[in-house]
Amino acid sequence: MNEFDRQLVHGAMSTPLILPEGFHQKEMSMASVSTGEDWSNAIKLTQLAERNELVYVYTLIQQKKKLLFSSSSVSEEEIQLKKSTSPYYSVYDDAPQQLNDAFETGKIQFAEYTDKWGTFRSVFIPLETKDGFRYVTASDIEITHISLILQDALLSNLLSSLLALLFIIPFILAFHWQSLFSNMQLKSANSEIEKVNAELKQQQTELEETILNRTKELETSNIELTTTLEVLAGKNIDLQSEVSQRKRMQDQLDKMALFDGLTTLPNRVLLKREAKRIIAEAKRYNQQAGFMFLDLDGFKAVNDTYGHDTGDVVLVEMSLRLKDAVREIDIVGRYGGDEFVIILPNCNSASEIIVIAERILYYVKQPIDSVDTQETLTASIGISFYPDDADSFESLISYADKAMYEAKMAGKNQYHMTSNM
Repeated sequence: MNEFDRQLVHGAMSTPLILPEGFHQKEMSMASVSTGEDWSNAIKLTQLAERNELVYVYTLIQQKKKLLFSSSSVSEEEIQLKKSTSPYYSVYDDAPQQLNDAFETGKIQFAEYTDKWGTFRSVFIPLETKDGFRYVTASDIEITHISLILQDALLSNLLSSLLALLFIIPFILAFHWQSLFSNMQLKSANSEIEKVNAELKQQQTELEETILNRTKELETSNIELTTTLEVLAGKNIDLQSEVSQRKRMQDQLDKMALFDGLTTLPNRVLLKREAKRIIAEAKRYNQQAGFMFLDLDGFKAVNDTYGHDTGDVVLVEMSLRLKDAVREIDIVGRYGGDEFVIILPNCNSASEIIVIAERILYYVKQPIDSVDTQETLTASIGISFYPDDADSFESLISYADKAMYEAKMAGKNQYHMTSNM
C-alpha cells in the first residue's frame, strides 16, 4: 500500500469516530437526522478532511438498492453558502462500481473515477454496527493532487542533476590542466611540447564543445522548467489561501501530537498527563484508582497472516470495543503496538474493576466482521491500584505490566491483579 492509499484509509477509518455514538443503525430513515445535525456533522468531517489533506470524507448506507449519503464533508464554497451538495439521505446516483462491490462483498475497495464532483482516487471501507447493519466509510483525494506531488519530486531530481553537473565541470577542467602540467615536466623536447600543446588545444576545443552542448541542454531544461513552473502556478492559484488555512489549523495539528494517529486514542504523552491529574485528584479527595495494562492475544498471527493493513483495521476495531466496554469517566489509550492502557478513576472496590475487566474480555473475543480473517483475538489484562501499589504512573504501569504477563503465563484471556483493594 502506497503513502496516498494509507492516507485515504486513515481518513476513512477516522470518520466514524467523529460522528455521534450509535449514529448508524438498521432503522435509519429520512427523519433520523435533522438538517442542523447533518450540518454539524459536515463541519466536523470537513475539519478531519483538512487535517488529513483529503478532498472529502463521508459515509453511505444502502436502502432498496439505492446508495444514500449518511454524512459528508463539504467544500469551501458549500461552507460559504451554508448548503451541502450531498446532504443526509441524498442519493449518490453516479457512484463507481467499487462502492457497490464494497457493500456486496464486505471488503475494502479502492477506485479511480470521475463523477460530478471531480476526478478522484478513493477508498471504500465496509463496517457493521452491533446490530449487523452495514455501512461504508470513504475518503477521496484528487488525482491532480497526486500528480502535483509527483511533479514536485521530478522537479527536485532535475535541479539536483543540474547542480551536480555544475559542481563536476570545474574538476574536469582542473584534471585536464594538471595532466598538461605533468606532461610538460616529463617532456623537454620542443616537438613533444608542441604535441602536448596540440593535444591541449584539441581537448580545449572538445571541452568548449561539451560546455556549449551542456549550455544548450541547460537552456532547454530551463525552458522546460519554466513551463513546468507556469503549469504548477496555474494549478495552485489558491495556494496562498491554503497556506492561511493551514496556519489556522496549526493549533489543531498541535493537539494531534497527543493522540495516536491510527486509533485516535490518547497516546503515551497524553496518558501520562491524564494519569498525573487523576492521581492528584485521588490523593486530594482520598480516592482510589485502577490502572489496566492490556495486550491482545493472537494479534501477531493476524499481522503475519493477513498483513499490516488488516492489522490496522483490527486495532481500530479493538479501540472502539474497549471504549464501549468501560465507563464514561475512564480513559482508554494506546500504549504501543497491540498494547493498551486503561485508567479507571474513583474506584471504590476491586469488584467494580473486575466487572469492567470481564466486560472487556467479552467484547474483545467477539468475531471481527469488518475484515475477512479466521483468527479469534482475546486479551490478557494486568491490574494495579493507586495508592496500594504505587503513587506514580510509571510504577503503576510497571506493576500492571507484570500482572498482565502473569495472566498470559496462566493461559491468556484473563486478568490478574497485583493486590486486593
